[in-house]
Amino acid sequence: RCCRHFRSSGRAWSGWSTTNSFNTPASCIITNDFSLVATIGDIRADIVPGGPNTVSSSVTTINVIPTNFSDNVDLSVIAGMPVGASAVFNPATLVSPYSGGSEFFVIVIKSTPVGVYTLTLQASGGGLLRTTVVLLSVTRYDIRFREL
Repeated sequence: RCCRHFRSSGRAWSGWSTTNSFNTPASCIITNDFSLVATIGDIRADIVPGGPNTVSSSVTTINVIPTNFSDNVDLSVIAGMPVGASAVFNPATLVSPYSGGSEFFVIVIKSTPVGVYTLTLQASGGGLLRTTVVLLSVTRYDIRFREL
């Protein structure tokens, strides 16, 4: 939509035009913004009966992709966590230039019900809120029965 049907000096302006003289409309100016992306959208925690009381899931990296943005960004999980589970972000606050992102994983307790949990992760910074989704699969298996 932005810049598609702008008129300047009585002539139609197209975002692809390089020949017409025009002023850039305010709606086409790039503003400070960022997006939030998980490098792997699925993580997994395998609970072993008789095993430890807590299990850490696999790890994904959460990245901030800035557009003219350089504020600190705080990360959290706002929905979908199983009861008794804990989210871990390392680090929990990303600082510009956001290189390396944040490692994210979940620690579940052995009584966590088996299932797939849709976790909504949120990043807040510079007055903006952005979200992404990561799926957490919790499985339970008995190590006595292994596939050969």
